[in-house]
Amino acid sequence: LLGVPTALMSLVDSHRQFFKSQAGLGEPWSSARETPLSHSFCQWVVSSKENLVVFDAKQHPVLCNNSAVKDLGVSAYAGVPLIAEPGHVIGAFCVVDSEPKQWTAEEIETLEDLTQIVNAYIGLRQVLDDSETDLSAQSTAAAMTASSSALSAATRLLARVGTELGEEEIALLRSIVEKYSQRLLKLTNKQ
Repeated sequence: LLGVPTALMSLVDSHRQFFKSQAGLGEPWSSARETPLSHSFCQWVVSSKENLVVFDAKQHPVLCNNSAVKDLGVSAYAGVPLIAEPGHVIGAFCVVDSEPKQWTAEEIETLEDLTQIVNAYIGLRQVLDDSETDLSAQSTAAAMTASSSALSAATRLLARVGTELGEEEIALLRSIVEKYSQRLLKLTNKQ
């Protein structure tokens, strides 16, 4: 969707970034599933709590000295905060290229929508158990907000980039729309 070889779901702690999920990351990083913070752009997303969009890290005043530029070949980077609870950023959903890239507004919106789906899933995992019984009013409201957020993001993605997706990706987004629509309806009926 974004025309880059690498995508990462990175969780950041005080010593490292851990790759909960990744596609296109080379060895030995792919097998290790982590890098020290010396190789992390995602740490800047966490500390700023904002998107980080970099055209060419070699020209960036702060990131040009990051070891990811030399050791991982990172040039272009776009990362969006992963949020565990309001105001608490735990990592970044990001895409990386080894060549400079001028990111378009549509590409950043696509990355934000993908991240919104992940953030909704994280939020739902925090408030729901498998049975979804005996939720407090606050938990129900949080679950409704997360479900609505995922539903909106998946619908926007289907509308914006649906023609660029394969059948498997379209089916996955449609299943997200169906799942979160049903969850939202179920939660609404509980109120």
